[in-house]
Amino acid sequence: MLRAILCRPAALAALLLCLSAGTARAAWLHNGTPLCTAAGSQYNVTAIPDGAGGAMVAWEDARNGAADVYCLRITSAGVPASGWPADGVPVCTADFDQSGPHLCSDGAGGAIIAWTDLTPGASTWDIYANHIDGAGHTAAGWPAASTRGVPICTADEHQTGVRIVDDGAGGAFIAWTDERYGGADLVVQHLLQSGAADPQWPVDGLDEFHDTAQQYDPVMLPDGTGGIWLDWSDDRASQINSNLGFDVYFERITASGTPAVGHSSTGFPATTAVQSQGHSTMVHDDAGGVILAWLDYRNASITGVFTSDIYCERIDANAAVHAGWPNTNNDRALCTATGDQDNVLAVPDGAGGAIVTWRDLRAPTPRAYATRVTATSVLAAGWPLNGLSLCSNVSGQTQHVAIADGAGGAFVCWLDLRGADGDIYATRVRGNGTFAPGWPAAGTSVCAVTGDAAAPAMVTDAQGGAFVFWRDLRTDGGDVYAAHLTANGDASLLSVAPPAHASFAFAVRSGNPARGSTVFALTLPAEAAATIRILDVTGRVVRTLSQSVTMSAGEHAIVWDGRDEAGAAAASGVYFARVDAAGITASARCVRLR
Repeated sequence: MLRAILCRPAALAALLLCLSAGTARAAWLHNGTPLCTAAGSQYNVTAIPDGAGGAMVAWEDARNGAADVYCLRITSAGVPASGWPADGVPVCTADFDQSGPHLCSDGAGGAIIAWTDLTPGASTWDIYANHIDGAGHTAAGWPAASTRGVPICTADEHQTGVRIVDDGAGGAFIAWTDERYGGADLVVQHLLQSGAADPQWPVDGLDEFHDTAQQYDPVMLPDGTGGIWLDWSDDRASQINSNLGFDVYFERITASGTPAVGHSSTGFPATTAVQSQGHSTMVHDDAGGVILAWLDYRNASITGVFTSDIYCERIDANAAVHAGWPNTNNDRALCTATGDQDNVLAVPDGAGGAIVTWRDLRAPTPRAYATRVTATSVLAAGWPLNGLSLCSNVSGQTQHVAIADGAGGAFVCWLDLRGADGDIYATRVRGNGTFAPGWPAAGTSVCAVTGDAAAPAMVTDAQGGAFVFWRDLRTDGGDVYAAHLTANGDASLLSVAPPAHASFAFAVRSGNPARGSTVFALTLPAEAAATIRILDVTGRVVRTLSQSVTMSAGEHAIVWDGRDEAGAAAASGVYFARVDAAGITASARCVRLR
């Protein structure tokens, strides 16, 4: 049980009132809530909704030395779901490295996670997967985390760039780039709920393309009938005419591994324009088809300047260009502004069209842009030609991600360059090309503390808002942090500072007892210098977490990783975190288990 002790009796009642009133509040903290602060680095964070208003998060984790894969399920309050420990559960901790995890829902609150694995005794990468259920356990019949997981492909040479989507029946489709034949081929496998490969599919995956040049950058979507849509970058045309470069191809594949009606086993081009097209994105069109958008260099042959633009095309369920859309020689231009446009991402607009976002280099600094194309291929009313700038600050935005907001618009989040360190900002843009009420033109600060934040990921909260996750370097080589964005940017729920009149408070925020890190919540009514130490029961200082560090008014997450000043793991037992700030000394009791 938490017990807060203040040296000034007059403040004790105020603190206890603050703590008791706060027990029902969401646990989201100003500038981000720590999800994993284990030793070593955590990075390559990815997430999906858990189907119950929370999220499943996975990442690479170096707490054991080499790169492993861990995951965590959180609730809508920003805390681990029941049964899940702080700092996550291991998905794979086998020797050597596991890299680039991607995950999909199992339909029951858990996830199937796939990754690229450096197998012992080999210098090449293979594809593996594992299944963690909604309670935080390895699913029945699947390998323990200490083993290597289910082998998806262990063929010769490298298999990399893994992607995964659910099959709607508790299993998953997994795609990757495969070098077993000397080039780069696109290979897909169907994994059943049991963890076994679908017997209708070839061992080591379905490779329909090894006689047709090279394929890169696979993108997948469930097709709604048990199969998948697949698109990729393909250079088969460049082997005939070097002016053609890469093209964007697509195919729809059934659950049994055969092409859907109207489709070809080697795919069809979404565009046959000159020069190169690639790095595509794909969304459903709500009519059984898809809208694809990509980076396009066709105008380099006209301008003589080799820069990329943004184009798109709509394909129906039977592989035909949708009625009313231009043919694959022309396609639909979304942005042909000067300079490069890259990192293209699309989300459905809920009306058969798409909101397409990209990083834009028409200005001296990179900027986040977006536009909306309707189901009939025209730009939606209210959106400027060549896109809308999503942030009025000119310092720069990069590494953006986007999700649909469920109301015809989109949430967009990015790494922001306006501060001394990389920060995380976000906005919400409506379907008419305006910012939603409560969202400023310069974006809303999600995390702006000292120390870089990087590589955000984002998923819906199923209530009209979004969860944001990122790698955070405020304390060490990288931790996993998160924040909650509401639909209207309501400051009482968004991860922003509480009002200036908030009372002083200091308490344990994470699980107590804890085996990994312990997180404390410190609320300051005004800016103050804070010294925070961990003491054992004899009063000996075990660790100094901050020494006269100036902190702003509001709520702060204070993380103790369970180690002493020398970096050794502290013994099991009772400890006290003591804070001296604003003329007040307060302590919070925590219990550490090993």
